[in-house]
Amino acid sequence: MWRLADEVDGTEASYIDGKLTDNPRPGAGNQGTQITVEDLFYNVPVRRRALRGVEEYGKVYEVVSRYAIHNSSVGFSLKKPSQQNADIRTPSNSSTIDNIRTIFGPAVARELLNVDCIDEKLKFHCQGLITNANYSVKKCTFLLFINHRLVDCTVLRRALETVYSSYLPKGSHPFIYLALEIDPANVDVNVHPTKHEVFFLNQDEIIDAIQRGVEARLLSCKNTRAYFTQGLLPGAGKVGSPSKDNKEGDGGQDTHKDPNKKYAHEIIRTDSRAQKMEKFFSRPGESDAEMKRQNEEEEGGEREEKGNSAPAKPQYNRKETTLTSVLSLRKEVQSNSHSQLLESVRALTFVGCVNRQHALIQHMHSLFLVNTCALSEELFYQITLKDFENFGILKLSRPVDIAELALVALESPESEWSEEDGRKEDLADFMKTLLVSNAKMLETYFSLEIDDDGRICTLPYLLVIFAELLEVLVMALEALHEEAKPLGLEVSWLKTKVQVFGGLLDETVESVYACGEDIEILESFTYLGSAVHNDDQYVPRMEGLPMFIIRLGSEVDWSKESDCFEGFARELARFYAVHAEESEEEEDDDDKEDGEAAENEHKGRGWKWDIEHLIFPAVKKYFYPPQHFGQDTTFLQIANLTELYKVFERC
Repeated sequence: MWRLADEVDGTEASYIDGKLTDNPRPGAGNQGTQITVEDLFYNVPVRRRALRGVEEYGKVYEVVSRYAIHNSSVGFSLKKPSQQNADIRTPSNSSTIDNIRTIFGPAVARELLNVDCIDEKLKFHCQGLITNANYSVKKCTFLLFINHRLVDCTVLRRALETVYSSYLPKGSHPFIYLALEIDPANVDVNVHPTKHEVFFLNQDEIIDAIQRGVEARLLSCKNTRAYFTQGLLPGAGKVGSPSKDNKEGDGGQDTHKDPNKKYAHEIIRTDSRAQKMEKFFSRPGESDAEMKRQNEEEEGGEREEKGNSAPAKPQYNRKETTLTSVLSLRKEVQSNSHSQLLESVRALTFVGCVNRQHALIQHMHSLFLVNTCALSEELFYQITLKDFENFGILKLSRPVDIAELALVALESPESEWSEEDGRKEDLADFMKTLLVSNAKMLETYFSLEIDDDGRICTLPYLLVIFAELLEVLVMALEALHEEAKPLGLEVSWLKTKVQVFGGLLDETVESVYACGEDIEILESFTYLGSAVHNDDQYVPRMEGLPMFIIRLGSEVDWSKESDCFEGFARELARFYAVHAEESEEEEDDDDKEDGEAAENEHKGRGWKWDIEHLIFPAVKKYFYPPQHFGQDTTFLQIANLTELYKVFERC
């Protein structure tokens, strides 16, 4: 729709695909031109689905605002259909400075300088508005029109920013509007697919001329230069001059800074028992007994840290492997470790669990969001290589047939079984035959016992925390020794047998000879063995056992030793890893009442206890983070104490 100034009626025309659909017809309209675009990208559905309202409107706003500045004699208005007020409204017959004031604000308009460069030899004319040295922003605003068309010229932009670098502080940029007129035959508009960027003939000479003109205009500016200073904050002391004599007289230290004082931005949380995230998310109705138990654990941890003379941890005999394939896999894990993440892991502080998949840890001033699933899978893979031939034994209450497990796995959609793979029964029998043929190797190296009937009897214990229990045992024996002294009894011989292989802790003091008499002081510590079985061992989710069995046949190369050990270790780690999904039984355990949890504390300890007390202590002691953990989101830094302190300090 358009209407000229000397016309009474307007004219209306419709176009589709750039073609006139019908002859123009008269219509009522205001003076000027009104363009309405409808059904945009109707014939390109993929491009239409990619449209984002806010992003596209921002681009339209940018283009309209720039053309409103360049064409100050024409009035522009821009608004959304759902709004009554226009985002851009410039009057007709306005000035360029007034439109800049309307769109970019008065701070820009009052610092503008006129620029006018002309060269008959190079056949160009450049005029525009630039800001003086008093105005600066963090991002350069560069408006360039060549022959009245909005374009961009990276070379010209950089040349002008080089001029301003001598006048503005570091990291500050100006506002520049230039209208350049060049012979159209000297302009190359085909250097960019959207014709947004152009090159032109004698480009270097023209840019040098414009650069000299801008610099001369800045030098000729007679406006007063404004400088901003930072005043002292309320309560701040005087700043002393760091003279050389004072430093030498005071041993090179600043007399105004207390070396023993810890400033707020340097204080970090170092004790994981001081406060935990769960304290702020306690469930309503939590029993007093549960709170008392947590307090006793925290107090007990504090007493352990205060003790300076901790008893030595007993060592048990390990069977060191001589297989070059396993040794090379261990070496590969260590050589591929991420050095910075390794430093963070060795000194980590556990903060709390966000959910089954993510947990928070802290190292120095940094807070990390850790993917527990990926972390635990890599951890168990490395533990499998580290404890090769030294696993404990998890004895199943009832041996399970391999063929039955394979059939259960093939019924699951996760197995991706199809009829082309063959009958399920045949595949199950194949899995059974394959594992039975390798039963001796699996039992020797991985403590995975398979009987002659093809039934799994035991699984390996990958994570057993028994050092604290051994310390309790040693402390008990030392206490007995101290109690025997007042009676005149001298302990002449004490033999302690620790059998760790097999998951058993069988501590027996056989005999103590005192005054020539055989006195039985203590027969056994069976409660220690039961404690290891119940509280300090990580047990995998048995729901994943069928898929573990079926993947041993499809994902492990049994023909080569190195590939076999690596593949089996990967699948074993995948089976033992923490999984993001939660079974119905585990959800019921999390929702148990406090009375039931107190009655059966072990079953009610939950996945959070396993992650905090089993997974992350092992990560801190044994784990070597691989290189790709530093690139993906397994370790994601979400906060930094010093940066947060700066934010809150500004508030």
